[in-house]
Amino acid sequence: MGLFLLASIVGAAALAPHSQRHTVVAPALQPRKFDLAVGRVQPLPLVLRGGSLQKISRIAVSLVALALAPVILIILMQRLAMGMAPSEPILDPEVWRQVRFEYAKAGDIDAARREAAEKLLSNHDAVLRDMTNKAPRSQSEIKRQPIAVRDLVDRALAEIVRRLAGGRSVPATPREATVWFESAQLLCARLQSTRDDMQYHPHFKKRAPDMSVAAVASMRKVLGEMMAAVPAAAA
Repeated sequence: MGLFLLASIVGAAALAPHSQRHTVVAPALQPRKFDLAVGRVQPLPLVLRGGSLQKISRIAVSLVALALAPVILIILMQRLAMGMAPSEPILDPEVWRQVRFEYAKAGDIDAARREAAEKLLSNHDAVLRDMTNKAPRSQSEIKRQPIAVRDLVDRALAEIVRRLAGGRSVPATPREATVWFESAQLLCARLQSTRDDMQYHPHFKKRAPDMSVAAVASMRKVLGEMMAAVPAAAA
């Protein structure tokens, strides 16, 4: 924007009216002539008319404009791309700080639930990326969540940990309730508990289990509770 303004100022100066004659004195470059009246060599004045200065100014402006055109075009394309790209909501770090605090204060937790909760606590960034990935490399037939609700998916993952630790909360809005329901469905479909679960899947074979059979069962139980409760909250 600053470069475009500079080019505009230079252009305006080039188009401004000039005086009839402009005398430019450049002693080192001026032609000289012997003056008989004074008996010595005198420099001749170098004169450029206003029309000549206008032509030079216009040529200079054209060169500046040509030099700036690619830069301006790139900036405009970047702005256009930013405007067309879907907005990505900012995640609230307080959500996971609170969940970690609640988990640390939780009493005795079943070993399977603890394994599932700690797996999600340590890996929730990767799980969130997978659940909002527009071009997944595996199980692409399973519908992912749009990036526009990434923050609500993140809250749904935090709620899974909370419930594994014995806590519970409710969605703040009907839209969040719907995202929780869809996220629970998605995660339930992505979980596997045995090495043979996905051996016939076309995208990968013999993938290592996400967790132990008992931990996956505990998480699926929590996901089932969320899927059963959320539609009522969204109504």
